[in-house]
Amino acid sequence: MNVYTIISILAIVTLLILIVYHVYRIFKLVFYKKVENFKFGESKCLFDTSLPNLQLENSLDCTNKCLKYEDERKLYKDCTFKLCSDICNKCEKAKDKGEQARCPWDKLAYYQTYEYNSGTLVAPRINVVTFNGYIKVSFVKPNKFVSGYIYYLTQSYKRHEGITLGKFPNGECIICEKIIKDLDEDTMYSIGVRSYRKDDEVMDVAYSPMSNIVNFKPQIKMTSKAYAISTPISEFDENLSFCPGS
Repeated sequence: MNVYTIISILAIVTLLILIVYHVYRIFKLVFYKKVENFKFGESKCLFDTSLPNLQLENSLDCTNKCLKYEDERKLYKDCTFKLCSDICNKCEKAKDKGEQARCPWDKLAYYQTYEYNSGTLVAPRINVVTFNGYIKVSFVKPNKFVSGYIYYLTQSYKRHEGITLGKFPNGECIICEKIIKDLDEDTMYSIGVRSYRKDDEVMDVAYSPMSNIVNFKPQIKMTSKAYAISTPISEFDENLSFCPGS
Protein backbone atom coordinates (compact mmCIF):
# COMPACT_ATOMS: atom_id res chain seq x y z
CA MET A 1 0.00 0.00 0.00
CA ASN A 2 1.55 3.21 -1.20
CA VAL A 3 1.51 6.61 0.47
CA TYR A 4 -1.26 7.98 -1.74
CA THR A 5 -3.56 5.10 -0.84
CA ILE A 6 -2.97 5.67 2.89
CA ILE A 7 -3.64 9.40 2.50
CA SER A 8 -6.87 8.64 0.61
CA ILE A 9 -8.05 6.26 3.34
CA LEU A 10 -7.26 8.81 6.08
CA ALA A 11 -9.12 11.51 4.15
CA ILE A 12 -12.18 9.26 3.80
CA VAL A 13 -12.09 8.35 7.51
CA THR A 14 -11.73 12.01 8.46
CA LEU A 15 -14.66 12.90 6.21
CA LEU A 16 -16.78 10.15 7.76
CA ILE A 17 -15.90 11.39 11.26
CA LEU A 18 -16.90 14.95 10.31
CA ILE A 19 -20.18 13.71 8.83
CA VAL A 20 -20.98 11.72 11.99
CA TYR A 21 -20.04 14.72 14.18
CA HIS A 22 -22.33 17.09 12.27
CA VAL A 23 -25.18 14.54 12.27
CA TYR A 24 -24.77 14.31 16.05
CA ARG A 25 -24.85 18.12 16.39
CA ILE A 26 -28.03 18.33 14.30
CA PHE A 27 -29.61 15.53 16.38
CA LYS A 28 -28.70 17.27 19.63
CA LEU A 29 -29.92 20.62 18.30
CA VAL A 30 -33.30 19.20 17.33
CA PHE A 31 -33.98 17.01 20.35
CA TYR A 32 -32.15 18.53 23.31
CA LYS A 33 -31.50 22.24 22.86
CA LYS A 34 -33.94 25.05 23.55
CA VAL A 35 -33.86 26.88 20.22
CA GLU A 36 -36.36 29.22 18.68
CA ASN A 37 -35.09 29.57 15.13
CA PHE A 38 -34.46 25.90 14.32
CA LYS A 39 -37.83 24.09 14.15
CA PHE A 40 -39.26 21.36 11.99
CA GLY A 41 -42.75 22.39 13.05
CA GLU A 42 -44.58 24.79 15.33
CA SER A 43 -43.40 24.40 18.93
CA LYS A 44 -45.98 24.07 21.70
CA CYS A 45 -45.06 24.66 25.33
CA LEU A 46 -47.33 22.70 27.68
CA PHE A 47 -46.49 24.68 30.82
CA ASP A 48 -49.67 25.36 32.83
CA THR A 49 -49.56 28.39 35.14
CA SER A 50 -52.74 27.29 36.96
CA LEU A 51 -51.11 24.29 38.64
CA PRO A 52 -51.50 24.99 42.40
CA ASN A 53 -48.20 23.36 43.42
CA LEU A 54 -46.20 25.92 41.43
CA GLN A 55 -46.79 28.75 43.96
CA LEU A 56 -45.81 31.42 41.45
CA GLU A 57 -44.59 34.73 42.92
CA ASN A 58 -44.38 36.91 39.79
CA SER A 59 -43.92 36.74 36.01
CA LEU A 60 -40.15 36.21 36.28
CA ASP A 61 -40.59 33.36 38.76
CA CYS A 62 -43.20 31.94 36.38
CA THR A 63 -40.77 32.06 33.45
CA ASN A 64 -37.98 30.44 35.45
CA LYS A 65 -40.25 27.61 36.59
CA CYS A 66 -41.48 27.17 33.04
CA LEU A 67 -37.88 26.67 31.84
CA LYS A 68 -37.13 24.35 34.76
CA TYR A 69 -40.25 22.37 33.95
CA GLU A 70 -38.95 22.02 30.41
CA ASP A 71 -35.53 20.87 31.63
CA GLU A 72 -37.15 18.11 33.67
CA ARG A 73 -39.20 16.76 30.77
CA LYS A 74 -36.09 15.48 28.94
CA LEU A 75 -37.84 15.12 25.58
CA TYR A 76 -38.65 17.61 22.84
CA LYS A 77 -37.55 20.94 24.27
CA ASP A 78 -40.50 23.10 23.23
CA CYS A 79 -40.60 25.57 26.15
CA THR A 80 -38.16 28.21 24.99
CA PHE A 81 -37.56 31.43 26.89
CA LYS A 82 -39.80 33.33 24.45
CA LEU A 83 -42.67 30.84 24.75
CA CYS A 84 -42.38 30.77 28.56
CA SER A 85 -42.29 34.56 28.67
CA ASP A 86 -45.37 34.79 26.43
CA ILE A 87 -47.27 32.37 28.66
CA CYS A 88 -46.28 34.07 31.90
CA ASN A 89 -46.89 37.63 30.71
CA LYS A 90 -50.23 36.97 29.00
CA CYS A 91 -52.29 38.03 32.01
CA GLU A 92 -50.22 41.17 32.60
CA LYS A 93 -50.61 42.22 28.97
CA ALA A 94 -54.37 41.67 29.22
CA LYS A 95 -54.55 43.91 32.31
CA ASP A 96 -52.51 46.57 30.50
CA LYS A 97 -55.20 46.57 27.81
CA GLY A 98 -57.88 47.16 30.44
CA GLU A 99 -59.26 43.62 30.26
CA GLN A 100 -60.49 41.73 33.31
CA ALA A 101 -57.65 39.32 34.03
CA ARG A 102 -56.03 37.74 37.06
CA CYS A 103 -52.51 36.37 37.28
CA PRO A 104 -51.76 33.27 39.40
CA TRP A 105 -49.56 35.39 41.69
CA ASP A 106 -52.20 38.07 42.32
CA LYS A 107 -53.33 38.15 45.94
CA LEU A 108 -56.98 37.35 46.54
CA ALA A 109 -59.08 39.93 48.31
CA TYR A 110 -59.81 38.58 51.79
CA TYR A 111 -63.53 38.21 51.08
CA GLN A 112 -62.59 35.82 48.23
CA THR A 113 -60.48 33.53 50.39
CA TYR A 114 -61.50 30.12 51.66
CA GLU A 115 -61.11 31.23 55.30
CA TYR A 116 -63.64 34.03 54.90
CA ASN A 117 -66.23 31.92 53.07
CA SER A 118 -65.85 28.63 54.93
CA GLY A 119 -68.24 27.51 57.64
CA THR A 120 -65.40 27.38 60.17
CA LEU A 121 -65.14 30.47 62.37
CA VAL A 122 -61.78 32.23 62.15
CA ALA A 123 -60.16 34.08 65.04
CA PRO A 124 -60.03 37.88 64.54
CA ARG A 125 -56.69 39.65 64.35
CA ILE A 126 -57.09 42.63 66.65
CA ASN A 127 -55.35 45.96 66.88
CA VAL A 128 -55.42 48.13 70.02
CA VAL A 129 -54.93 51.90 70.22
CA THR A 130 -54.49 53.29 73.72
CA PHE A 131 -55.59 56.64 75.11
CA ASN A 132 -55.74 58.19 78.57
CA GLY A 133 -57.99 55.80 80.48
CA TYR A 134 -59.58 54.07 77.49
CA ILE A 135 -58.73 52.05 74.38
CA LYS A 136 -60.07 51.37 70.89
CA VAL A 137 -60.08 47.74 69.72
CA SER A 138 -60.43 47.18 65.97
CA PHE A 139 -60.22 44.34 63.43
CA VAL A 140 -61.52 43.25 60.03
CA LYS A 141 -64.51 40.89 59.93
CA PRO A 142 -62.85 37.45 59.84
CA ASN A 143 -65.68 35.32 58.45
CA LYS A 144 -68.93 35.95 56.57
CA PHE A 145 -70.99 33.78 58.96
CA VAL A 146 -70.12 35.70 62.14
CA SER A 147 -73.07 36.78 64.27
CA GLY A 148 -71.11 38.89 66.76
CA TYR A 149 -67.98 39.30 68.88
CA ILE A 150 -67.07 39.03 72.55
CA TYR A 151 -64.01 40.61 74.15
CA TYR A 152 -62.16 39.27 77.18
CA LEU A 153 -60.51 41.96 79.32
CA THR A 154 -58.44 41.24 82.40
CA GLN A 155 -55.69 42.84 84.47
CA SER A 156 -52.52 41.14 83.23
CA TYR A 157 -51.02 40.42 86.66
CA LYS A 158 -54.32 39.83 88.48
CA ARG A 159 -56.13 37.27 86.34
CA HIS A 160 -57.19 35.46 89.48
CA GLU A 161 -59.38 38.48 90.27
CA GLY A 162 -61.58 37.84 87.25
CA ILE A 163 -62.28 38.65 83.61
CA THR A 164 -64.55 41.32 82.17
CA LEU A 165 -66.62 40.17 79.22
CA GLY A 166 -68.24 42.52 76.72
CA LYS A 167 -69.94 42.44 73.32
CA PHE A 168 -69.22 44.45 70.22
CA PRO A 169 -72.30 46.47 69.25
CA ASN A 170 -72.50 45.45 65.58
CA GLY A 171 -72.15 41.88 64.32
CA GLU A 172 -72.50 43.02 60.69
CA CYS A 173 -69.49 45.36 60.74
CA ILE A 174 -66.73 45.01 58.16
CA ILE A 175 -64.24 47.16 60.05
CA CYS A 176 -65.23 46.41 63.63
CA GLU A 177 -64.39 48.79 66.48
CA LYS A 178 -65.08 48.99 70.19
CA ILE A 179 -64.23 51.76 72.67
CA ILE A 180 -63.63 50.57 76.24
CA LYS A 181 -63.57 53.34 78.85
CA ASP A 182 -62.92 53.85 82.55
CA LEU A 183 -59.61 51.99 82.67
CA ASP A 184 -56.81 52.66 85.16
CA GLU A 185 -53.96 54.38 83.31
CA ASP A 186 -51.31 52.76 85.52
CA THR A 187 -52.61 49.18 85.27
CA MET A 188 -51.44 46.61 82.71
CA TYR A 189 -54.39 44.90 80.96
CA SER A 190 -54.80 42.04 78.50
CA ILE A 191 -57.54 41.80 75.89
CA GLY A 192 -58.60 39.23 73.31
CA VAL A 193 -61.64 38.78 71.06
CA ARG A 194 -63.61 35.76 69.88
CA SER A 195 -66.25 35.75 67.17
CA TYR A 196 -69.38 33.66 67.54
CA ARG A 197 -72.17 32.33 65.35
CA LYS A 198 -75.72 31.69 66.53
CA ASP A 199 -77.75 28.83 65.09
CA ASP A 200 -81.37 29.70 65.87
CA GLU A 201 -82.67 26.37 64.54
CA VAL A 202 -80.87 24.28 67.13
CA MET A 203 -80.50 27.09 69.67
CA ASP A 204 -76.72 26.74 69.72
CA VAL A 205 -73.76 29.15 69.71
CA ALA A 206 -70.37 28.32 68.17
CA TYR A 207 -67.21 30.25 69.07
CA SER A 208 -64.01 30.91 67.15
CA PRO A 209 -60.56 30.42 68.67
CA MET A 210 -59.23 33.36 70.66
CA SER A 211 -57.65 36.22 68.75
CA ASN A 212 -54.14 37.43 69.41
CA ILE A 213 -53.88 38.72 72.97
CA VAL A 214 -52.71 42.34 73.37
CA ASN A 215 -51.15 43.50 76.64
CA PHE A 216 -51.42 47.25 77.22
CA LYS A 217 -51.64 50.16 79.59
CA PRO A 218 -54.30 52.78 78.71
CA GLN A 219 -51.54 55.16 77.64
CA ILE A 220 -49.54 55.63 74.43
CA LYS A 221 -47.04 52.78 74.69
CA MET A 222 -48.17 49.15 74.48
CA THR A 223 -46.75 45.64 74.01
CA SER A 224 -48.23 42.55 72.38
CA LYS A 225 -48.08 38.89 73.34
CA ALA A 226 -50.03 35.84 72.09
CA TYR A 227 -51.36 33.04 74.26
CA ALA A 228 -54.57 31.00 74.55
CA ILE A 229 -57.63 31.54 76.74
CA SER A 230 -60.63 29.23 76.63
CA THR A 231 -63.69 30.62 78.39
CA PRO A 232 -67.05 29.47 76.96
CA ILE A 233 -69.86 31.83 77.93
CA SER A 234 -73.58 32.21 77.35
CA GLU A 235 -75.52 35.14 75.88
CA PHE A 236 -75.44 38.49 77.68
CA ASP A 237 -76.42 42.06 76.83
CA GLU A 238 -73.82 44.23 78.56
CA ASN A 239 -70.37 43.97 80.08
CA LEU A 240 -70.12 41.17 82.60
CA SER A 241 -67.44 40.67 85.26
CA PHE A 242 -66.89 37.41 87.10
CA CYS A 243 -64.30 35.90 89.40
CA PRO A 244 -63.08 32.29 89.46
CA GLY A 245 -64.92 30.22 92.02
CA SER A 246 -67.78 32.69 92.36
